[in-house]
Amino acid sequence: MKLKRIFRNTLEFCLANFTGNYGKGIIRYISHKRDGGHPLAIAWNHVSSEDKQPISDLNIPLDNNYCPICNNTSVMNTVSDQVQSCVGVKTRKILHSCQKCHYLFTNEERPERSEYFNKNPYSCNFDGTRSQREIDFAKLAANLINGNKECNILIYAVGKNSTVKDLHKEGFINTWGSDISDDILYDQHTINLAKNPNYFKEKEIKFDVIVACEVWEHYAREDINPAFEWLFDQLSDRGIIIGSTGLWMSNKKDNPFYNAPHEYGSEYLKWWTYPHDVDHTSFYRPCNLETIGKRNNMVTKFACFNDKRVENNDPSKLIIAYTHSSNVGTITKLDESFNNKFLNVYYG
Repeated sequence: MKLKRIFRNTLEFCLANFTGNYGKGIIRYISHKRDGGHPLAIAWNHVSSEDKQPISDLNIPLDNNYCPICNNTSVMNTVSDQVQSCVGVKTRKILHSCQKCHYLFTNEERPERSEYFNKNPYSCNFDGTRSQREIDFAKLAANLINGNKECNILIYAVGKNSTVKDLHKEGFINTWGSDISDDILYDQHTINLAKNPNYFKEKEIKFDVIVACEVWEHYAREDINPAFEWLFDQLSDRGIIIGSTGLWMSNKKDNPFYNAPHEYGSEYLKWWTYPHDVDHTSFYRPCNLETIGKRNNMVTKFACFNDKRVENNDPSKLIIAYTHSSNVGTITKLDESFNNKFLNVYYG
């Protein structure tokens, strides 16, 4: 056993130091197969009738084949029908995919927004998980546009987190929050968009920075275009949107950071828990988000968290930045210090 361990360590050292990302991918794949550290999903037809009872199953039949990304209307593929546990809840998810652009989505009878976000672990800020990432994103984006502490910042879907107050304390005095849930304590800087969807437009407020942390995966298929268009409409001429979500890596070329065999396509779906969150319904390829951006005259850039936990357990979690295609200076800065980079921002 000792000789076997020495050989394995030597092999991994050589792969990591002499074959670059390809070798590191092989190491991750070997570890994935050897250690079995990721619980695998179970195909729905392999689950016994008795075991199906406690599983959350909100799936409903598709009533149309419209793709909001590429406008395709041909028959959708059913990619998987499986059970997996996420945040302590077992869910059945039927994942559909556009035949043309491979946008991935579920079709479910979803709970009310306030009901879901009341129970979601990000709805409070006891451990600072969500808030610290939002703060880091806001500061990163402000730096990318050479903004000072007086730039207008919107924390989109802020929930019950303390992000707005924390940024105010740090001198970012023009920070706002927005949400749609009923159980949030709204104030003069935290706006209920469900009741006042045109609030910022009526007040003639545009934002230099918009932070959208773990939001886009919650957009239902029919809401994607109007929701993104609303975000883009709130942006100032020099503004930048920065967000994060778990992306669907349908093939090896989709992810410039991690693309070992188990980190994309059907192999990834076997252990990727992200789609199994009760309210997660839309999973975009990087090119899907680029398509949405181009349709609205926006440029899209991607970065990754410099965190070992992403490499090991969340390889498709990326940081996304949008800015106007006319912002040549900001685009240049994004290319220099953001695009395809590993960033030291809080992962959680």
